Amino acid sequence: METLDRTDIKKALSDNQVKVLDRAKIREIRAEMARKLSVISLTYGVDIRINKIRFDDVSFKATISGTLINTKSGKSAEEVHFGRHCWRWGLDSSDYNREVTFPPQSKFRGKKGRIVGINPRAKTYPVLIQMSDGTMTKNAVSFVKIMLTGK
Repeated sequence: METLDRTDIKKALSDNQVKVLDRAKIREIRAEMARKLSVISLTYGVDIRINKIRFDDVSFKATISGTLINTKSGKSAEEVHFGRHCWRWGLDSSDYNREVTFPPQSKFRGKKGRIVGINPRAKTYPVLIQMSDGTMTKNAVSFVKIMLTGK
């Protein structure tokens, strides 16, 4: 892999290069990074995402994360993660991707969704449910257990 030192970078810069970073330029940079990372993602079978980008007028910091697209067991990374952590809240790994219907007294009144994840760092609302329209909701374990048992 070839790296550039500071003198090479200064030589490569011309008068038409960016002089100040702003929100629009950061969006362009993010889009270009995403295009380049998608090639790497397909090459290695890893879902690579650009997370938060912080910037000022002369510099920026970006974080990226990656998860395997296919694990050894053939399960998705989210399903493996759910199976690792679900026991903490008395759920079973078979509850992953289970369809639930929200009770009539809830905010979502009878809508359907699927259990798609768990956040082990969340104390109050660790269970993630994806609604039929694609939106995600965070839910309390006690509420999810009610939906799973139907009581």
